[in-house]
Amino acid sequence: MVITIRKLNELRELLKKNLLQLNIATIGFDVLIISTSIIGMIKSIEWINKNTSELKNASVFYYNISEVVDIQIMGWLLLVSCLILLISVFIRTPNEFRLMILGGLVSGLVYFAFGILAVDNASLYATYYNNLINGWVQILIAGMGAIGIWKTKV
Repeated sequence: MVITIRKLNELRELLKKNLLQLNIATIGFDVLIISTSIIGMIKSIEWINKNTSELKNASVFYYNISEVVDIQIMGWLLLVSCLILLISVFIRTPNEFRLMILGGLVSGLVYFAFGILAVDNASLYATYYNNLINGWVQILIAGMGAIGIWKTKV
């Protein structure tokens, strides 16, 4: 295969044209969704793989929570909702917004539940605030999905 100057110039013009069409705000929002989804998925896999005796050794906080709610079920809820949220980044249809709403609401509620339970059980306030902030971010992502649906209907 021979690469000519003409082919290189065509490739450069194509890249230049495509890069100028990128919306930086959309890229930033997609990176936010991807990063929060991956963090949630990592946390959920840890919750799914731990049984009650392992939780007691890992953290008193998670052990106390496992007495109130089944941490494996919460892990599965968080895993599925974060996976739905992650998929929403790669779908560019109106269904993208529906997936954002579903994934954001469910994962936000799971984070809020853990944040509320962390008030009495966590030894560090960082655990409480981390869960609540993650919950707010997920709810805001769901809100952005609702705004996206509203904008496409108008």
